[in-house]
Amino acid sequence: MFSAALFTAASGIATRDVKIAAHTVGRAYSRTGRAALPRGRLTASTILFGKKNAHCHSEFLGKMLDLILELLFPRKQYGTRCTTTLGVTVRSRAEHQIAEYFDSIRLRYQYEKELEAKFWIFREKISAPDFYLPDYDVYVEYWGMLDVDNNYERKKYERSMKYKMARYHQLGVKFISIYPNNMKSLDWNFRTKFKKVAGVDLPR
Repeated sequence: MFSAALFTAASGIATRDVKIAAHTVGRAYSRTGRAALPRGRLTASTILFGKKNAHCHSEFLGKMLDLILELLFPRKQYGTRCTTTLGVTVRSRAEHQIAEYFDSIRLRYQYEKELEAKFWIFREKISAPDFYLPDYDVYVEYWGMLDVDNNYERKKYERSMKYKMARYHQLGVKFISIYPNNMKSLDWNFRTKFKKVAGVDLPR
């Protein structure tokens, strides 16, 4: 199923090890079938070496094979891309609603503007928050995957969210969090959060 030569050329791993790895992953795929796979995270290291011994083997090999598994068993994509009235393409219907709301109250925004931290002469990319409000130097994050059904994806997303929040606080970044349960009363929720973060009322 997989080309051993392709693996070797891409990573410099010994041909014999690649053949064994590719063969093992292929057998795992044939044996279980895509529909029978567990909903939790399936890693190459677990397939090849088992949970107890996975940490003893090449981390690089594991990452390479994890990429292959991502192709074999792609995760569900959440969100539907939409384009606003003013031509901005966003990643989900909820983000589309937020963007249209900003446009309706004439609040300028930039979509997914990269947030960087400066350390002396160095720059570190922190993330690309959903919206940036340049007139107030405030970022807006919509945490839309907190209500997904897949427990693994939700937990992973929560960890990422908490990490981002911690970094924002550490760097003194002003940001507003919007959650799925805020969307029904978006105007009231956003104005309340905006005043708390920006220190001023949002113009009407």
